Amino acid sequence: MEKQFGILFTSRNNYVLLDQWCSEINTKDYYILNIDEDSTQEQKELGKKICKKHNITYLDREERGMLFNLQTASKHFTTKGFSWILYFSHDCFPKGDNFFDELNTYLNKKDLSDFGTVGFNILHGGQNQNILKEYKEGN
Repeated sequence: MEKQFGILFTSRNNYVLLDQWCSEINTKDYYILNIDEDSTQEQKELGKKICKKHNITYLDREERGMLFNLQTASKHFTTKGFSWILYFSHDCFPKGDNFFDELNTYLNKKDLSDFGTVGFNILHGGQNQNILKEYKEGN
């Protein structure tokens, strides 16, 4: 099945977190792009090594700011044939082992051309444990 999205990270002096994320998550060969947002030179060198280690494409930002990073990612992903960008923060994790495949299947089957953005949010911790339990049980 054709992959519909690429995964985007933006990093600024936090490459240890990117390394940890990639070490814990099986991305199932989904394409990952990391855009550096003005890290120190030492962190950029570390970032390039971590990106190479995890088969991530590394780019320096074109212009500072999230909007510009999304524009850069959109241009980049379009050249790779992707229709969607899946943006992750370093402290956000996919819900379940099959999240990427489930999302890709959904994007292949559904016409979402009326949408510019689709978002996800997971409740976790503290008083939300019952909600998380219900979610895991399929409710």
